[in-house]
Amino acid sequence: ISDLPGPDLDLRPLNESLKPNSVNVLVVCVENVGREEAENVSVSFLTYAEFLSVVGPGEFKKDSLSPGESWNVTLLVFVQPKVYGAVGLYALVGYKDPRGSSYSETVQIGLKVEGEASLAISKVVCFPPSVVPGDRYVFLMVILTNVGDYMARDVELRLEPVPGLVEPSYAGAEEAMIPYLPIGYPVNITFLINVDEGAKPGFYELPLHVSHDGLDYTLSVPFTVREKAVFEITRMEFSTQPYAGARGVRMTLEVKNISN
Repeated sequence: ISDLPGPDLDLRPLNESLKPNSVNVLVVCVENVGREEAENVSVSFLTYAEFLSVVGPGEFKKDSLSPGESWNVTLLVFVQPKVYGAVGLYALVGYKDPRGSSYSETVQIGLKVEGEASLAISKVVCFPPSVVPGDRYVFLMVILTNVGDYMARDVELRLEPVPGLVEPSYAGAEEAMIPYLPIGYPVNITFLINVDEGAKPGFYELPLHVSHDGLDYTLSVPFTVREKAVFEITRMEFSTQPYAGARGVRMTLEVKNISN
């Protein structure tokens, strides 16, 4: 703020936070903090960073701005994905005083990009590969990837039990924690589960509750239960007629899987 007579323009953002991978509405307040009227006011916004760009009109004009008067300028700013932290937007400001003298200056507007972490399931692997009703201590390996725009901290995971289908093999086998997960990084989490003896064969989605950074959401873990094999003896033959005390009698069985 200048103590000399004449106009003096001050620029400040009314909303400093931007979100990555989106077009943000940014409002900048232009205020005449000087002692005289500013005439032919023009403000042009630009950026020198590739990850930040002004969408649509970037130049704004106003005939005059009286001392103490403010003018809100609204512009659209796009931020590239995977960007976070402090960024700068530049404003070229031009105006005249009542005597016709011209003024111009470049003002840097400090902004911050705040994204959110988001976990997604990349792959699911079971051991044994074919799970049937009654299986115990099944290893359910879930590979999670941070597909968001910010690092994830203190991620708490809980594989919810499904009555009549699956339950944890022991207390705590359904829970896991990830202290830190950067953007784009995968992590391997393994749960131990028991499959209910009465579970029906088919495809299911097991709920995986995720909590981190003040966020709570549920992912669906694909899970398939196969039908148990059921065998039936369809033919039985002996090399000779068996009798009490007979030795070396060969028995041939023909077995058929009658399950679906």
